[in-house]
Amino acid sequence: MIYKTKGIVLESFKYRDNQSIVHVLTEEFGKVSYLVYAPQSKRASIRQSNMQVLSILDMEVEHLPHRDLQRIKEARLSCINHGILSDPIKISISFFIAEITDKCIYSSEKDTALFGFIKSCINELDNSSKNAMFALKFLIDLSRYLGFYPADKEENEFINIGLDKSQQALLIRLLNKEEQFSHAERRQLMDSLLKYYKHHIPTMGNLNTIFVLESLFDV
Repeated sequence: MIYKTKGIVLESFKYRDNQSIVHVLTEEFGKVSYLVYAPQSKRASIRQSNMQVLSILDMEVEHLPHRDLQRIKEARLSCINHGILSDPIKISISFFIAEITDKCIYSSEKDTALFGFIKSCINELDNSSKNAMFALKFLIDLSRYLGFYPADKEENEFINIGLDKSQQALLIRLLNKEEQFSHAERRQLMDSLLKYYKHHIPTMGNLNTIFVLESLFDV
């Protein structure tokens, strides 16, 4: 059956010579893996440029229950994120957002609140002029939708994941909406937040984008 839905591209990788698999967070079906034919294939109906990370798409999809790889019949850009595409720092942040979202979300169930949050973050990043804290704030806010946002901002929230007192204090400052952190403190915050995430999602694994992102803390 054919459905219409909005989608956000999280990852795309080669599957066969003329096929790719694309992970998309959809508004109607949650996270879905789609089989997409390469542009040179006779069966291709989707522009490869539309499959860039964090592209927001208007899609027509074939969705069958219990099928591992679904099909995209048509995909058009819902909007063009000029502010992201023209800024190398924002591009790096967008790859981080896409990777952490892809690794943390497993459900193929509809979650309009989560979809709306990711979509609003993309729009905010596109229009933002202050990027130093963006990824850190994203991790804090995303944890609400994943079900493990720190409940009371007390230090005992972080004791069980092995953070020392200084790391706990930094996280509490971040949770209290403080904005002024040194380069070194931002690096510590990222390390602590990823440790916090891995405590709650043990299967998350390591991030490929973190090394580039951490270099931006010095910018």
